Amino acid sequence: MSNIIILSIHKQHSDNILAGKKIYEFRKNKPKKENLPYLVLLYETQNGGGAGAIVGACKMSNTITFTACELETPVMDIWGETLADGACLKPEELKQYANGKDVYAWCVSNPIRFKEPLPLSRLDLTRAPMSWHYL
Repeated sequence: MSNIIILSIHKQHSDNILAGKKIYEFRKNKPKKENLPYLVLLYETQNGGGAGAIVGACKMSNTITFTACELETPVMDIWGETLADGACLKPEELKQYANGKDVYAWCVSNPIRFKEPLPLSRLDLTRAPMSWHYL
């Protein structure tokens, strides 16, 4: 299995990752840990003015699992603020995204913005993944 992932992401979040502000990308599933680290190609969706192309890359070195119960504990009220800050979200947005389910913080680092967006066709892809997939 490849250790390269293509991740569909909205422009505001790709901008924050590529600026080094967003160190956690929350998803409702995660890749297999045995292939860490991953190279994550950031496909910026056209939603919200995005490029509709791969605009950069980052490294994903780990994932942190947060169960639905953990997100509702009083400790999470304090920890969640720090966590949400690292995800460039408000704590309420994080809880709303989780919607009572487990979520995974993808720990991202080493962002690189490409000089020119890379069209999916350069990777022999005809469409972007709904969330993410292995290349």
